[in-house]
Amino acid sequence: MNALLRKTSGHGLGTAMLVALALGAAPAAVAAPATPTMDEVIARGRSKIGPEDKLAALETLQYVGNIYDDKGQLSGNLVLQFKKPAAQRVELIMPGYTDVSATDGSEGWFLRTPIDGRKTIAIMQPTQLLSFLDTSYENLYFYRGPEHVRKATSTMSGPEDFRGASCWKVTSSYPGNVTYERFFDVASGDLRGTRAEDGKTEMVEAGHLNAGDLEFPAEVQYYGAGKLIRTVKFTKITVNEPVDDKVFAVPSASSLLSLTTGNSGSAPPLATGPAADTKVNVPPAVPQPDEQPAVLYLQPAQP
Repeated sequence: MNALLRKTSGHGLGTAMLVALALGAAPAAVAAPATPTMDEVIARGRSKIGPEDKLAALETLQYVGNIYDDKGQLSGNLVLQFKKPAAQRVELIMPGYTDVSATDGSEGWFLRTPIDGRKTIAIMQPTQLLSFLDTSYENLYFYRGPEHVRKATSTMSGPEDFRGASCWKVTSSYPGNVTYERFFDVASGDLRGTRAEDGKTEMVEAGHLNAGDLEFPAEVQYYGAGKLIRTVKFTKITVNEPVDDKVFAVPSASSLLSLTTGNSGSAPPLATGPAADTKVNVPPAVPQPDEQPAVLYLQPAQP
């Protein structure tokens, strides 16, 4: 980060104007700022998060938060975990069930735990895994995800309008036709928002939470067709806390019995993040001794 955009020296400009006046000529007009390179735009955006050495030193990242619907009503709890190079685990705690999606970087899986039913696990298909991995790179490498993925690319265009601001658009394209469009304010360099791979959903960050000397958004607002769909408000963000690789690996049938709603063993219980009165009231789905989880392994298609 800390990559500085080129500046015009105040002393140099003043000297040039004095020379021109001394020669009896009108001072030359100051040229309009040159269009920045994509690397400059990205570097400026990264500098809003923190210094380059801190970004490079990040190895693990965890978010804990609450999900609110379009009317501002609490609808669920959320735990996100990331670990370089590309591991990810997403845990959604909703009324009636808990969903876990995870990858260790090479294999991905889903787990659903209903309150009154058996757990079901499935292996991600190749296209699902590719898309899921892309979100790992997007979250771990701060606008430079494509640099870590074979055949992924980044391009820049603009300026163009995004929600009333003139922005440079940086498009990250990943294998499998997955793209993310990020809009950086021309004037300030701030990230104004992100358009998801569906080309319709827009994500706008608001507020700030500091973790590990880095600035993260306090909330993310999701819009579709110009209307608010949901808001995620983070209550805790941690950087570089140790995370066991096992939490990202496909669980065995026996280990599924130890997974309970809201406390999978992969992250702190949500009580350490959201306040007690903001938790979704979901009783734990603990299998009875004679109950075995339903395990459905969907074999990936052969390439």
